[in-house]
Amino acid sequence: MKYNGLVLLDKKRGQSTTREEVGLKRIFSTKKVGHAGTLDPFATGLIICGVNKGTKLLNELESADKTYVAKLKLGIKTTSADITGDIIERKEVEEHSEQETREVLSSFQGESMQLPPMYSALKIDGVPLYKLARKNQIVERKKRKINIKEIEFISYDKEQKELLFIASVSKGTYIRTLGEDIAKKMGEVGTLVELRRTRVGRFSVKQAKKIEDIKTEDIIDISRFYSDIYHLKIDGENAKRARNGADIKLDLDKNVVLLVDADECAIALYKNIGRGWFKVVKEFV
Repeated sequence: MKYNGLVLLDKKRGQSTTREEVGLKRIFSTKKVGHAGTLDPFATGLIICGVNKGTKLLNELESADKTYVAKLKLGIKTTSADITGDIIERKEVEEHSEQETREVLSSFQGESMQLPPMYSALKIDGVPLYKLARKNQIVERKKRKINIKEIEFISYDKEQKELLFIASVSKGTYIRTLGEDIAKKMGEVGTLVELRRTRVGRFSVKQAKKIEDIKTEDIIDISRFYSDIYHLKIDGENAKRARNGADIKLDLDKNVVLLVDADECAIALYKNIGRGWFKVVKEFV
């Protein structure tokens, strides 16, 4: 049986995203597995993986907002902005009240420009930045617009000098860089010691499983992914046209429709272009 859809994976600390994919390839007996949004090896939490035709859904999820819980340790700065890097600066930490810390965090809410870190998968001239960083090469990077939709204080451990916060952010936001910027605004240096992704779009890490607990029945098939869109069963000439990506005429008052076969397996996503005609948006054949 060929499986097509999404798998919600709760990534372990210390494991690379690619390595977790290897486990999924074995479970679903396929070479075609991808993911939306890489997590650093030290980070944990939700990774949404596509299996076979499910990989066609990943672009939609790449652009979704994401939520993270992060622990920022004040007093040290590292090469990678997380605890896996080499310490390059130490600083005595001042006293900070909860009110002050909350105000600093809230000041980051909204749109701003952020400089991507050298230790990232972002590519320049086809080369991931982290590969250059490992060779101690620093290259010019352009700041990118980000949007921090929400950011909230959770706790501050005065003894450990560790700030725990939660942030919901737009695509392309680096929480490691955000952590360094928060520390800087507090008059400190800092680095992330923990990072957990808890949400991607409408999916929560509470729905996810560790790789050793995932079974084939845990896959979210394409029809379920589009459960909020009208499903229309088709056969005959229309099914043939849909499988070839051709326009189809339907007596249907819907803006978007998922065309499925008799077994509710997705054929293609179509949009209304007027006068009863529908045009293909995405094919799943």
